[in-house]
Amino acid sequence: MASRNSKSRFRHPIAPLILASSLAGGVAACSLTSDPPAVTQLPPTISAQAPEAAVQGSESIAFYYDGVKTSVTIKDAAILFAACTLNTSDTTKIVGFVNNTLKAGPIKEIDVTGLGDPLKPAISDFTGDGTVDCKDAAVLFAVATLGTEAPAAKVNGFLSGTLKLPEVNVTQTQLDTLFKTPATPTPTPTPTLTVTPTPTPTPTPTPTLTVTPTPTPMPDMTWQLEAKLQEANKAFRDAVASEMQVAARQAGVKIYTDNFVAIPLDDGSSVVVNAGIAGVENLTLEQLARGADVLFVFLRLPQGSGLPSGFYTVRFFQTPGTTQWKVQFKNLDGRVALETDAQVGPGDPAQIEIPKPKLTGGVFIDPRNPITGSRIEIDIHWEKGNAKASVRLGTGGPDPTPLPAEGQVIAQATANFYEAARMIINTIKNNSYRQVIIGSRNDNLVVHTVFQGVEELTLDELAKGQDVFFGYFRIPQSSGIPSGFYTVRIARSATGEWLARFVDAKGNTVKEVPATVGRGERLAQKPIWLTLDIGTGNICIDVRVGPIVIILCEEGFPLF
Repeated sequence: MASRNSKSRFRHPIAPLILASSLAGGVAACSLTSDPPAVTQLPPTISAQAPEAAVQGSESIAFYYDGVKTSVTIKDAAILFAACTLNTSDTTKIVGFVNNTLKAGPIKEIDVTGLGDPLKPAISDFTGDGTVDCKDAAVLFAVATLGTEAPAAKVNGFLSGTLKLPEVNVTQTQLDTLFKTPATPTPTPTPTLTVTPTPTPTPTPTPTLTVTPTPTPMPDMTWQLEAKLQEANKAFRDAVASEMQVAARQAGVKIYTDNFVAIPLDDGSSVVVNAGIAGVENLTLEQLARGADVLFVFLRLPQGSGLPSGFYTVRFFQTPGTTQWKVQFKNLDGRVALETDAQVGPGDPAQIEIPKPKLTGGVFIDPRNPITGSRIEIDIHWEKGNAKASVRLGTGGPDPTPLPAEGQVIAQATANFYEAARMIINTIKNNSYRQVIIGSRNDNLVVHTVFQGVEELTLDELAKGQDVFFGYFRIPQSSGIPSGFYTVRIARSATGEWLARFVDAKGNTVKEVPATVGRGERLAQKPIWLTLDIGTGNICIDVRVGPIVIILCEEGFPLF
């Protein structure tokens, strides 16, 4: 039976690995188009009605889909249900509802922000009614509360008696499909990304899953997830390249689309795309000083940023009679939307034999001034010069500026890629934050996040050795880090130096690099900030959690 009228904000190819539709295997992100249940439907004494054997908040229920194990904690399920019921992303309201009404806490605001936007989770049509809404969030919370061994009658009793939602119910077949172990999960020889629904796995009478706080990923599944991440990256880059080419023609410039840099960030609602204009590799600094179009970019940044969302031709020039370099961002109409200072320098000898310029980019958070100091940077390096421009990065929500058709395609491709990458990371390490940051170039792909709980660490605890980052790294082989998923452990050596160890899935330390760890200003806007910089000869990742700043760079590998 196929799902009917399924609604979603994001359709993404990897989602079936995470949450399978109970009827058809299709996945849709939570839609709030239907009216959420009134808050008054939930009694303040809900916890007193919960069973004594309820799953504890720090534990998780697990299930298999297509042989891949994933999980959700009762706290996460409660957050999603609260957000959907209240129809809000307000962390204060959600925390109060979970702690005081659902009594599924205690949780903190960081638990809410760690999930990304709780109004846009990728959850399934658990009830099988063809619509993903608050009823499905209620089912997820019920099963997370009761445990996966609870029969349908008990789940339905919890829905009607405790949550006061008698109109919501599920069948035993639906529960078995989602929460029982498939008989023989068979790896697919040639994994492919797809957004089409897949057949429902046949329910089997095998034992139900036990509660596991930190499930270990199946080793033979990692290669499939890596392949899916690579395919998601390719689909994203193909879509971006096509639309950038169309927009560039409208702007009257010709661009290179094979080596652009793209950095999706926030919850996938923001992205920086930096492409080089063809012929810039022939420019001398003298010619650049007279003014030349060098970059063509697509920016979709949070509210409060230095530029509204859109496509821009980036022109560098030197102020006549001075040594001051300037940069202009011109929109598709040719109007200068921003003029600001720029950095221009001599060429890179390593570029002599390289036919095309090297594009770089990064996202930076200045802990001393998170409002005006936070920025995105776009750079280009070629034989005869290098040029860098920056744009202030705001801290508001998604930019509501209307996008042209090409921008809408890139925005959707970004959302799809971000969600796919996030789900892969969270599938392998379910105790990592739902927030990720991505850096994609033709020769590099980095997706990283941090483990939950790092915000509670002190410098003394870090010094003893703590797992901080988790991510996927595909960087040049000369770096000494083979492509793959790594836990990055931060520690201080016996001589007092901070180090970052890249630890593979088998627990082996593949490489050790210097790290910078120290105290900075506490950032009020977010509890955790992830940043990323893809340079010409280095990749840098860092995190700011509370007053602690951790930065590490893998440097020294050649341009090609």
